[in-house]
Amino acid sequence: MELIEHPPILRVPHIPDQVLYMWIVMAVLVVVSIVATRRLHLVPHGTQNLTTAGAICPSSPPWVSSS
Repeated sequence: MELIEHPPILRVPHIPDQVLYMWIVMAVLVVVSIVATRRLHLVPHGTQNLTTAGAICPSSPPWVSSS
């Protein structure tokens, strides 16, 4: 069986593609969390509402605490 290789989207010398993609995803998550927590309100609005929806949603998995 032959492996399917994809062409690299972005190439940085001496850094494997998977590590580079992981850094990009981590940077996006950090930026989203900073934007969501800049101006916190007691009643969430906008991005804060989007990011906290999973924690207070009744259909959350049992291991996610809503308290």
